[in-house]
Amino acid sequence: MDNLVQGATLQIVSLQVGKPRWHESGLPGSSGDQRWYSGIIKETAQSPLMLTEFNLVGDGQADAINHGGRDKAVMAYAYAHYAHWLVDLQREHLPTAAFGENFTVGNCDESQVCIGDIYKVGDAIVQVSQPRQPCWKQEPLLNATGLIGKMTQTSRTGWYYRVIQPGKVATGSLLELIERKFPHLTISSANAIMYARPTVNTDDLALSACPLLSQSWVSTLMQRANS
Repeated sequence: MDNLVQGATLQIVSLQVGKPRWHESGLPGSSGDQRWYSGIIKETAQSPLMLTEFNLVGDGQADAINHGGRDKAVMAYAYAHYAHWLVDLQREHLPTAAFGENFTVGNCDESQVCIGDIYKVGDAIVQVSQPRQPCWKQEPLLNATGLIGKMTQTSRTGWYYRVIQPGKVATGSLLELIERKFPHLTISSANAIMYARPTVNTDDLALSACPLLSQSWVSTLMQRANS
């Protein structure tokens, strides 16, 4: 894929929301059925939705500490990754919003999206705040043991937006890149730093210095660098 430049347009291939609820499924590596509570399962919105400062109307999170909030109002995932996962997971089909995303985005991936990018989408304006850190619930959702590790290793994690200006968005809405302040801080490069083994203190501190990175990532990186 080509690098994105100011004025480039992406597209919401599909828009999804879902409220937390109980699910019963066998967790990979466990015996028997277990119940788990999550908002990771989303359904396609059939009409435009209001995007507020905290989330899309009709969406919700079960774990308010690790999900949601101003810096994680919307989760996006690259549509291009679905073809890769069909091969890697040896599947013929994956459900809509298989990775718990609100925006399934076409024409881009983590190597092209940068921390701090600002997009106009529908009537709203959003800003990239951090990579998505895959939740353990991703594995029971797709019944795929080891999926979280594969997501971070390949940097097919997705990313989050904070909302600068609320407004309505819909499936098919274009995301127009209107400002890019940190072209070197791609989601892929941020993932490489966060998931480096061993970690590198200077890299942690350099990434944490980005003023548009989410506070949760800044705190994690600084604590790790100073430990």
